[in-house]
Amino acid sequence: MAGRIFLKKNKKNISVIHRGIFFPLKLILGLFPVLKRSGAFLALFACSFLPLYAGEFLVSTLADDGSPGSFRSGIIAANGSSAIDTIGFEEGLSGTITLTSDLPGITENLTITGPSGSESVTISGNSLYRMFSVSSGKTLTLSDLTFTGNSPSGGGSIISLNNSNAVATSITVTENIYSNAFQSTNASTLTISGSTFSNNSQTLFTSDHGSIPSDSYTLPPNRITVTDSEFKLNSGIIFSTERYVKIDNCVFSENSGVIGYFNGLSRYQVLNSKFSGNTSSPLFSFSSFYMDSHGGGFSSDHHLFDGNTFSGITGDLINVGSTSRFG
Repeated sequence: MAGRIFLKKNKKNISVIHRGIFFPLKLILGLFPVLKRSGAFLALFACSFLPLYAGEFLVSTLADDGSPGSFRSGIIAANGSSAIDTIGFEEGLSGTITLTSDLPGITENLTITGPSGSESVTISGNSLYRMFSVSSGKTLTLSDLTFTGNSPSGGGSIISLNNSNAVATSITVTENIYSNAFQSTNASTLTISGSTFSNNSQTLFTSDHGSIPSDSYTLPPNRITVTDSEFKLNSGIIFSTERYVKIDNCVFSENSGVIGYFNGLSRYQVLNSKFSGNTSSPLFSFSSFYMDSHGGGFSSDHHLFDGNTFSGITGDLINVGSTSRFG
């Protein structure tokens, strides 16, 4: 029997068996001469497939073997069918999906929602394999999942964006030992809220260099925004970026790595956040090379620290380099 795709319609799960699609096709083709004369063929053909859209693939196993019901097969199915735009997890499924190879790239807009309540699902790269690479023009939306064991290949081993977008809510990122877990290049946006980053020992966020808006008040096309999130006990660099970063209402505690290496001329804003017991000196560093060689002209809120509280600081807070243009 062919594999099953679970679709969500009117809050009830229905399953579509691949071979079952041939009945409506036979019916339509049989009526084609009549429908063609009446001008109704295209309308009936389109309406017959309306129930197949806006569906949900339900993951039913933690195995990463590509079998029906596996997370990997869900991504493959979503890439290959507009009938699937969401991946969820069956009630009661809890544990770790340990990857056996790189996950397939995300080639269509996709939402992946982890289980709620007492169940939780962790995706582990087994310190070998890459997770999500999002194709140009597409958006990946994640929530309620844990990510660990990222790949040594770098370049966004958890999320890699290139002219694409990702939105993550209530995720946990922990015990990743390789650099560049999240990478944003070209006109990409990465937006994270309500999430936790702990016990990571290498660089978490990176972005490439590139052009900036002609004026400092315009948002650049490449942006990393992190709000309402917690960073704790990380020994690696948290941000090493050359594009726009905005941090708002976050908590940073007991991190030993540099919180931000902010390079380039894009806007950097750290707002309304709490910092306690972080031991790196400095906590933030700005590249004097880029700022000195490209001159001033920044808006008053271009490089902005505002509404933050700091405690337990053992060294320098901010290294502004040799420039006097820091605002």
